[in-house]
Amino acid sequence: MNSTMIKSVLVLAALTGQAEAIKVTEAGIFSKLIQEEDAAHALDNELKDAKERKKQQLIDAEAEYQKNVIEEEQEDKVRAEKEAEEMEERLKEEKHNKAIADNNKLLAEAMNESLVQVGDNVEANSPMDMIGSGQPL
Repeated sequence: MNSTMIKSVLVLAALTGQAEAIKVTEAGIFSKLIQEEDAAHALDNELKDAKERKKQQLIDAEAEYQKNVIEEEQEDKVRAEKEAEEMEERLKEEKHNKAIADNNKLLAEAMNESLVQVGDNVEANSPMDMIGSGQPL
């Protein structure tokens, strides 16, 4: 379109015989073309820069995401180890408490047997009396 415009101006100038009008018109047309091309290049450069910035933002966001994932995995690992240690400690404590309960149960059973007398009332000539007296059976 711009080239057809230039041709039409040249034809018009040749017909009218005004060579000076051609120079002024050509200078105005070319400067306008140059300005449009410069504006188009500036827009292209701005678009290119914006794309590069966006690409860098995406790269940075991906790196930040990967960093956060690694940190979260490490936190999960530490949390799992801590929970495992706590579970092991609870199991040890439960085992210890069960052993104490079993020991107390056995002790109570032993104390409740008929041959064992608890107290100061010992029957005369009973096995306890003879054992505790030091006399031979």
